[in-house]
Amino acid sequence: MQEFIQMVTQRLGISESQATSATGGLLKGLQQHISEQDFSELQEKLPGSQEVMQEAPEQEAAGGSLLAKVGSLGGTLGTVGGLIAPLTKSGLTQDKASGFIQMFLDYVRSKAGADLLGRIVGQVPGLSALAGQPTQ
Repeated sequence: MQEFIQMVTQRLGISESQATSATGGLLKGLQQHISEQDFSELQEKLPGSQEVMQEAPEQEAAGGSLLAKVGSLGGTLGTVGGLIAPLTKSGLTQDKASGFIQMFLDYVRSKAGADLLGRIVGQVPGLSALAGQPTQ
């Protein structure tokens, strides 16, 4: 995971602490939305993911920020909003959060393969819009 954290730190101009926190928050969000088997396989393919998750901020309870409220709505908007909320809590702007998710999905594709990525994206409504095109 350190390779990914360094990449997003450089490309998005964020601190290593923000990148680590955002990565852990995104992984925690995915864990809530994908099958246990797929999440286990993802962790296998991304060494260090468990440690990064431990450094992520706790998920916000009901209430709180607008993005957290959007995340609690359910459906497509709710699911994607729920994944973005921990990223903004880590200090990323909405624009950077969207780019961050795209970079993460590209990273998963490169490390875990298109098959696992496809299964993950298929389980998270709205994520396919962000997974469509690899970032450079």
